Amino acid sequence: MPKFSDRLQAKEDEYAEMPFSRLLGLVAAPPKWTPGALPGVETVMNTTEFLVHHEDIRRAAIEWIPRRLSKAETATVWAQTKVALLPYAAKAKGPVTIEAPGFGTRTAGKKGSGEATTITGAPLELLLYLMGRVEHALVDVR
Repeated sequence: MPKFSDRLQAKEDEYAEMPFSRLLGLVAAPPKWTPGALPGVETVMNTTEFLVHHEDIRRAAIEWIPRRLSKAETATVWAQTKVALLPYAAKAKGPVTIEAPGFGTRTAGKKGSGEATTITGAPLELLLYLMGRVEHALVDVR
């Protein structure tokens, strides 16, 4: 919100000056009022947040290779990807379908309006795409 932009900039500057170890401590022990403190929300929120940001760091390297997750880990990521589809599809002009070979298909969004989009890839790649990492996600978009 524009009226809080000065405060936001001051807070960002404060965090930018902190030693990395202190920043990690803030992540390890977030404030009690955070939405992640709600029962059931922490696991869902943190799984997606930490995974996406971990991949941000990995994929910032000049040479990186896709990470192989176990079947169980990939199933967890697929569950998170289906949740991430909802806000993504809400902003799209038409329905959005995600396809993860071996895991399934899910469609969300405005049916009957706009052009349909299908995004195909591994669950981790789909999650990254839906979370805005379009340049680094290994997906097929049609």
